Amino acid sequence: MKVYTVAISRPWDDKETVSVHITRKGALQVACADGLEMLMECYEGMDDEDLTWTENSLYTVDNPNHSLTIKELDAMFNYMEQLLWNLEIGIEVLQYTLQP
Repeated sequence: MKVYTVAISRPWDDKETVSVHITRKGALQVACADGLEMLMECYEGMDDEDLTWTENSLYTVDNPNHSLTIKELDAMFNYMEQLLWNLEIGIEVLQYTLQP
């Protein structure tokens, strides 16, 4: 059985596992929501285009009436990861195989 974890690394802190999921999609949804919220907290210095993208993406992830595909979540995660890298924050979705 595979499980997926969401881990966040900050320059002032060690890597922290913030959640564990049975599906990759669930892990990506949480990673995107958490990462986008961090971007909104640190929006100073972000250009208008990236700020608008962050706001729209956060609305989409938080909207229970909108279901994102794994492909859409992957694209959102990859762009968000680049923006977070500028803030020296890392976020990862890691896969582990559980042994019986």
